[in-house]
Amino acid sequence: HIRNAFIQERNIEIENIDIRTDPLGQVTLEGHVHSLVQKRLCEVLCWWIPGVTSVDNRIEVQPPESDNDEELKDNLITILEKDSLVDPRKFQVRVQGGCVTLSGRAGSDTERDAAERDCWYTPGVREVTNDLETG
Repeated sequence: HIRNAFIQERNIEIENIDIRTDPLGQVTLEGHVHSLVQKRLCEVLCWWIPGVTSVDNRIEVQPPESDNDEELKDNLITILEKDSLVDPRKFQVRVQGGCVTLSGRAGSDTERDAAERDCWYTPGVREVTNDLETG
């Protein structure tokens, strides 16, 4: 399932990534990608697979990129746009010191919860404040 999710994501070069899983749902990712957003997306794609209990993301970014709040925000928006349960055009994402705040409107509790989960799944996020209103 994980390999299929990676293959469907055209931005990830699957041939550069080794995926190992065990019967307990633990996933280990190794290899390299060309950007932080690709590394983060690999981890989130794993978390979206039912039965995954942990992800050890050892993927390296080559060449290395510096990480900052603006990069994390851009990565989060990309990830939220890929989630079929979420429409991030209706809300705002703020990041300060790795702490994420979601504000605006979500179409449902399901969308609100999915957006928060996606943030927690993203490497580099230390805290999530979900101020999304529903309705």
